[in-house]
Amino acid sequence: MRIKARVISRGYAEGEAIVSRSKISFLGDIDPKTGEVVGNVDVAGENIAEKVF
Repeated sequence: MRIKARVISRGYAEGEAIVSRSKISFLGDIDPKTGEVVGNVDVAGENIAEKVF
């Protein structure tokens, strides 16, 4: 499956993806120690560590 997305960092990525329709802030919606999405968004509770996000 291919997903068209907005790029925020150069390079090539391949792997399990977490896709959200919500706007997510790395400053408040992601726990930097665990990688868990903690904000009030559609993917809350997911962990983005080692994933394409």
